[in-house]
Amino acid sequence: MSITLKELAEKLNVSISTVSKVMNGKGTVSDATRKLITETALKLNYTPNENARSLRTQNSKTIGLIIPDIINPFYAYLVKSIEEKCQAEGYSVILCNCNYNLQREYDYFDLLRAKNVNGIICAAVGNMKNIEIKSKEILVNINEQFPEDKLFDCVSINNWDAMYSLTQYVINMGHKDIAYVSGPLVNSTPRLRSDGFFKCMQENDIPVSGEFVYEGNYEIETGRSAAKKLLLGKKLPTAVICHNNVIAYGFCSALNEVGYDVPKDISVATFDTLDTGNMSKLKFTCILQPVEQLGHKCVELILKKMNKEIPRSQYTKIELPYELVFGSTIRNLNRTSEE
Repeated sequence: MSITLKELAEKLNVSISTVSKVMNGKGTVSDATRKLITETALKLNYTPNENARSLRTQNSKTIGLIIPDIINPFYAYLVKSIEEKCQAEGYSVILCNCNYNLQREYDYFDLLRAKNVNGIICAAVGNMKNIEIKSKEILVNINEQFPEDKLFDCVSINNWDAMYSLTQYVINMGHKDIAYVSGPLVNSTPRLRSDGFFKCMQENDIPVSGEFVYEGNYEIETGRSAAKKLLLGKKLPTAVICHNNVIAYGFCSALNEVGYDVPKDISVATFDTLDTGNMSKLKFTCILQPVEQLGHKCVELILKKMNKEIPRSQYTKIELPYELVFGSTIRNLNRTSEE
């Protein structure tokens, strides 16, 4: 059984502050006293109370991370990049996977606050307006917010611009009958991407049929359901743009089951097909977010606010560049004959 700092001090008849200096390697203490305290602490199995220390110093050396789906390759890579950056800076990560459950996301916020973490990084599932932001908290959102919100600090790409660029590429490949499968439009990132899609279609004078628009959640079943709806429609689109990678995997899987080929029959574009694994053998045309840089910048922002390099009260948004990856899932309809 270990003893407390106070008990160790009483045992040696020295002050608590002297023992604390030795245990933390700080302050001026004679070599003889330092040796005595160190040897006695080892002999009596003294273990520092990290919770008490973190409350006292306001530095738990931990960062909380809330993600919606650890199975999604994008979030798996994100967790890896954040963990690597934290480890390099001497911090630990408390990972919370809410599985697209909004109430669980709220519960994890409470849990991480109780753990006295230095900051929280969140790839939000729902509307963050329902999260009460407490004084001096450092909260960083990976998913982009509406410009008027400015609730959390944000590290993100420009989702509106990225979807506009992806849509324009599909149009430039000769497609006009383009369907769109979105995530829940009550949330900012799906809404921004959706707005980018519709604006691009409008500026190219291409109408969008209501039958070609499907709103769902972020999961694979959304893609499968959207495919079934489109296949039962009066007219098939020549191309489909999906909100994220998992939706695209579900969409292509459903097409394959009934004998449709991508891109011969229907072209597909999406976001973030980092590593499809066994989910798909296709090389998608997609918008690729700089996932490693996203993770690193989130950690750096928390540390800068902790160190007062940036005022904690100052809203900070960091916008990172994206990449349009040309895969093999968009058929070029401008060609008069197939190669």
